[in-house]
Amino acid sequence: MATHLVIEAAEVTKRALRDAAAHRQAVAPVYNAYARITGDPAFAGRQGDHQALLRPLFMLSFLVDDYLAENEFYGARSVLLSSASSKTAFGLAHLLHGRADLKVIGLTSASNVGFVSSLGCYDEVVTYDRVTTLPANAPVAFVDMAGNSGLRENLHLHFGDQMKYSGRIGLTHRSSSPDEPKLPGAKPGWFFAPDQIRKRAKEWGPGGVDKRFGVAWSGFAPMLDQWLKVVESRGPAAVRRVYLDTLQGRIPPEQGHILLLAE
Repeated sequence: MATHLVIEAAEVTKRALRDAAAHRQAVAPVYNAYARITGDPAFAGRQGDHQALLRPLFMLSFLVDDYLAENEFYGARSVLLSSASSKTAFGLAHLLHGRADLKVIGLTSASNVGFVSSLGCYDEVVTYDRVTTLPANAPVAFVDMAGNSGLRENLHLHFGDQMKYSGRIGLTHRSSSPDEPKLPGAKPGWFFAPDQIRKRAKEWGPGGVDKRFGVAWSGFAPMLDQWLKVVESRGPAAVRRVYLDTLQGRIPPEQGHILLLAE
């Protein structure tokens, strides 16, 4: 977070531009794209807050859902989502919940069970200390937002060969070991969103990703007023406080923070 962003603007249109600075060209193109939102009613008022807080995260949810569906969920009948209270996780759960013959299971801490259950997009909510009570006789897919090595190991040992997909997405728990043992079931691997965007952009043609994402967002956005409480704060001290509270896991899952450095 800063007071200014200096870019080298290229491909400038009324709706968008791209940062062409040399030091930015090694990253995926999606990270250099900027949309103009002035005058766009979709970004006005509270809708704009929701866009700022969740649109990038929901794009990740959208891409993971698309990837799993494209691969027929690797034959899984249930999808497990760790850190189920996180915004990327419940965005994905919202998309998965609409699919027939697929059970969506949220894994969370005891303190967040109430919030996760209230969302209505998880078929079952299980605390981390009870994951081994889940039936292990049917194929599952694991979408890991937590990045908790111990949890991943417990799940793989519990489900064994029934673990058909194990995708690493996030690190909300900040407890991932660099030296993890070889685990039974599907090999854990990182999901890299830009790869899926590039693939679909080629297959769906110009505007194809944006169009499909727009449809998905239009079904998700109406839920946010009841799922999310926006908290606005100003000044360096407020930014520091919220940042440290986030690192320490002290932010309630129903909160989304809009911060400005200016007092």
